[in-house]
Amino acid sequence: MTITRKAGVFTEAVSRKEAIDWFRKSVEEGYDQGQYAYGLVLYANGQAPIEQKTEALKWFTLAGEQGDPSAQYMVGRRRR
Repeated sequence: MTITRKAGVFTEAVSRKEAIDWFRKSVEEGYDQGQYAYGLVLYANGQAPIEQKTEALKWFTLAGEQGDPSAQYMVGRRRR
């Protein structure tokens, strides 16, 4: 799997591991888009184990609290 990102963060395809490392760094810096992206990686389209889903919800919640609408959607979706 490769992940590409525009807007100056990733301009080329990177490996999943490298992308996760970058998402993790952005999470540690408190960036809402990084928190949302890291949550998506952990959530794995709902196929992740419950522990990973719980951690994903944590990152979606933090990003949502900073105003990220996609993260807010995921929090609402998970709480149904």
